[in-house]
Amino acid sequence: MDRERMKAFHCIMGELKRIRKDIRTYQKKAERSGGKLMTDVARGSSPEFPYTETRMKIESFDHSKEDEYLRELRRREAEFDLMVMEAENWLKEIQDPQLYGIFRRKMKDNMTDSQIAEELGYSRSRITQIINKYLQLDKD
Repeated sequence: MDRERMKAFHCIMGELKRIRKDIRTYQKKAERSGGKLMTDVARGSSPEFPYTETRMKIESFDHSKEDEYLRELRRREAEFDLMVMEAENWLKEIQDPQLYGIFRRKMKDNMTDSQIAEELGYSRSRITQIINKYLQLDKD
C-alpha cells in the first residue's frame, strides 16, 4: 500500500457506487423496453398428415447491445470490488489500534492528515510522520 492507493480508495468507492447505480438503472430500463424487434423465418412441417412443409415467422427481441453494456458495467464492478477488498484486507492486517484508527480515518472516512490530527490530539506533521513510517515499514 502507498499514499497514491490510499488516496484512490475513496475515489474507487465512489465509482463503485456510481457503477452499481448505473447497473440498477440500466436493468430497469432494459426491462421496460423490449429491445429491437427481430424477425426470422424457419422451415418446418405441419403437425398432422400429410406433413407438408411450412414456413413460420419467428419474432424476438434483440438485447445484445444492452447486454454488452451491462456486462461491461459488471466487469468494472468486479474489478473495483477486488481493489476495495484488497485495501480492506490490508487495513485489517494492521494490529496496532492507533495505526488502524489513523488509516481507517484516512481511507474510509477520507479525512486529511490535519483532520485526523485534530481529532486525535496530534499535530498534522506527527500524523504524516506516523503514516509515512508505517508505509515504509510495510514496503520492506
